[in-house]
Amino acid sequence: MRVHDILENTVVNGPGNRICVWLQGCRRDCAGCFNQAARSIDGGMEMSVEDLMLRISAGNYDGVSFSGGEPFLQYAELKQLSMRIREAGMNVFVFTGFTYDEIRDNPEMRDVLEYVDYLADGPYIREIPSKCSLTGSGNQRVLRLERGEIAEDMTNVFSDGSVMSEIIIGGDGKITITGFDSIGE
Repeated sequence: MRVHDILENTVVNGPGNRICVWLQGCRRDCAGCFNQAARSIDGGMEMSVEDLMLRISAGNYDGVSFSGGEPFLQYAELKQLSMRIREAGMNVFVFTGFTYDEIRDNPEMRDVLEYVDYLADGPYIREIPSKCSLTGSGNQRVLRLERGEIAEDMTNVFSDGSVMSEIIIGGDGKITITGFDSIGE
């Protein structure tokens, strides 16, 4: 898989203590994209599903969040890794610029949904302010899935107006900012 970055022990990229994997590559050109560095298809680093699973298994996480770039551009590996994560007893949260219907209607991507517990869907549109702490714009939803089907729209569950963001300074001096720094602005 092409990986842009990995953040361990994050609490703003889905419910509980998580590891967040930003996958590399996105074909969208969303105005105001917050992660321009993850857009290049050739950027990032190559990691095998096995190596990623070893890293994920080394921690004590409630779940794994995938963001990007666009995770569904690597649908085959995303499915394989998500299956293993679920087998290990963790949940899977995917942030995507595709809508649920676009994924469901794409025969190559659809099978991934079977192994996804939470899906934040829809393209980022900066002109539509978000009221949800887990989405960047107001058109996006947070869906809880069961066996690939929508079980619940949880967008309002995360719409209490609270701001969720983290600033992490690693031992090597690397600064990572994740989450959303404003809601409805």
